[in-house]
Amino acid sequence: MEPPATSDRSRISGWNIRPDWGWVAWDPANRSCTGRPWDVLPAAQGGHPPEGDWVSRKGAKSYVYSLVYVG
Repeated sequence: MEPPATSDRSRISGWNIRPDWGWVAWDPANRSCTGRPWDVLPAAQGGHPPEGDWVSRKGAKSYVYSLVYVG
């Protein structure tokens, strides 16, 4: 799998943008997606990873968590 393509939105360390998935958590060492929004379509995502439910994986396990911005 190729690294995700970026758009004019800024890269944030550990995060990247795939045109077909929107914001993803990306592991450059393994060249794989390790997390992505569960219910926010790419067209509805803004300039930052969207708040809400995310699904991620670590090895054979998967996790669902809520991403929230504090501040």
